[in-house]
Formats: sequence, C-alpha cells, structure tokens
Amino acid sequence: MAKKGKNKYLKACEVLSIPHEPEAVPEAVQNLVINISRSIPANPAHTEYILRRVFAGEVPTQPQLTAGLAHMATLGDAPVDDAAFDVSCGIGVEYTEEEIKEAMVAAVDAALPRLIQLGKPIVGLALKPLKERLPWLNIKAHTSALSKMVEEALANAPTPEVEEVPATPLPTDKVSPPAPSAPEEVTDEMVFGAIPAENRYTSMQTPENAAAHKAFLESVGATILTRFPPEPNGYLHLGHAKSCFLNFGYAAQRGGKTYLRFDDTNPEKESHEYINSIKKDVAWLGHTPFTVTHTSDYFQQLYDIACDLVSRGLAYVDDQNKEDMSSYR
Repeated sequence: MAKKGKNKYLKACEVLSIPHEPEAVPEAVQNLVINISRSIPANPAHTEYILRRVFAGEVPTQPQLTAGLAHMATLGDAPVDDAAFDVSCGIGVEYTEEEIKEAMVAAVDAALPRLIQLGKPIVGLALKPLKERLPWLNIKAHTSALSKMVEEALANAPTPEVEEVPATPLPTDKVSPPAPSAPEEVTDEMVFGAIPAENRYTSMQTPENAAAHKAFLESVGATILTRFPPEPNGYLHLGHAKSCFLNFGYAAQRGGKTYLRFDDTNPEKESHEYINSIKKDVAWLGHTPFTVTHTSDYFQQLYDIACDLVSRGLAYVDDQNKEDMSSYR
C-alpha cells in the first residue's frame, strides 16, 4: 500500500482503537477498515463484530461491508445474529464462471445503446447493470475483462445511421425584421408554465409539510427564503456576483429574505480571511443577509438523517477507492 494509504490505515486504527499492524494486514482489508472508521456503528459491540469478521476475511468486499453496516444500523442495541447478517450482505454467495460471463454479456448489451451514442468504450456504463445482476461480485477483479468486452462490443456495433435533413432554401425576397416589442413582466406562470402543476415543488409537499413550511416563513417574516452559499476557501469572483444578484434580488422582489450560508464542508481548513472577505464583498454589492449560517452547523443533523435513510433501505454509503471511481467514470 502507498504511503498515503498506509497513513489513512494507521489513522483508522487510532480512531477504532485497534492495534497498528499494517505490514501484517492485506491491502484489501486495510481499505475496509478505513471505511469502517468513516461509518462507525453506534453500538460498540457491533463495531467489534464487524472488525472481527473483516479481519477474518469473511466480509471481503466493499458492497458487503456497506450492506453489513446498514443491517447493523437497524438492530439498535440488539446483538448481531450471524445468519441474518450473512444473508443481509451476501456472505457465502458464490457465482459460477458461467453466471459471471452471462451477467457481463447482459450488462454490456444493456449499455451498448449508450456506448454507441457516445462512441467511446466507457466501462462504467456496464458496471451498474453488472452490479444489479450480481450484487456481491468482486467488481474490481473483473473490470479488466469487462472493459475488453465493452471495447469489442463497441467495435463490432453497427454505425448508427444519421438522418439527412434537407437544407432550407434561403428566401428570395427581403423581409423586414419584426419591430421590437415592449419587454413583458416576468411572472411565475411564464417561468414555470412548461412544468405541469403537479410536478412543481409546492404541489409535491404533503399537507403537513406545507403547513409547517408556511408557519416557518411567517415566523421569520418572509414570503420566500433563498440562500447564497459560497465556499470559504477563496475570494468571490464574477460568478458569485451573479449568484448574489439572483438570490438576494429575487428574494427582495418577492418580499423574501436571503441566508448567507458558508459551505464549510471541511471547517478545519477554512480561513477566516476568506470568511471576512466574503462578508465584506456581499455588503459592498449592496446586500444584507437575513442571517449567516454554516453547513457545519448541521453536520450532526445531516448525519442522523443519513443514518435513518440507510437503516430504512432508502440510501447507502458508496465509499469507492480511487481505482473503482475511475472505472465508473
């Protein structure tokens, strides 16, 4: 494992309070331990359980680890049942060479129309249908073979026919351009008119959410709330000025208010120099925020929501390594 990866493993061991023995631990296991340190189960007994199974080689892949962590998140303080855990993350599931080959062929066939459209052998387009057919397959071990199949399928695919569109003859008579019309006032119906009413955000709210939303707006004395969310890791540029104009301007026209939301996804590395500069520039542009907030203010709430979604099977943690991420791209 590279020095950077080794340092990540050592840090993960410190977080999990386990012995530091990178030389004696396979790289694949080290990567799984790093991922556990980023999604530590709430129950310490569950952490001990998943580490034991990983070090024993019984949870060998990232998809199985993700599924196992999601399963344990539903248990609360209850102990882990081996049989239920194994079923939840496909432990013991083995695919034959024939099953793998058939799934790879089907995955390439499913991706072929898009591959032809793009004209590039992008193996990531076939990875998703392959994972759907064989969720517990070690994808990394078969990426090279799948990539070769994608290249061959694209090379042998028929060239798509391009429909020729007849050229429009140029007019023989000179036509005067229409006189410019007076500018119209932009209304909500003009902006959202092409979107069916049932697909608009306000129409998708449940009655309870709609009532709570209305009550919240009334509590802050606004008809609409917008936000200007710069990252405090640099100075504002022209694009930010446009965003200010849209967010503060739209809210001001509609009797609303605008948050200044600092998107500090990594608070330890943000600089007060940039934060102060952004506040100064927003004021210089003539805007007054309704209030100033930070993304980090909501980290725990966002984490709790994510855990709840994972426990209900509505979300999952995808913690791919660099190689897998490149393949999917």
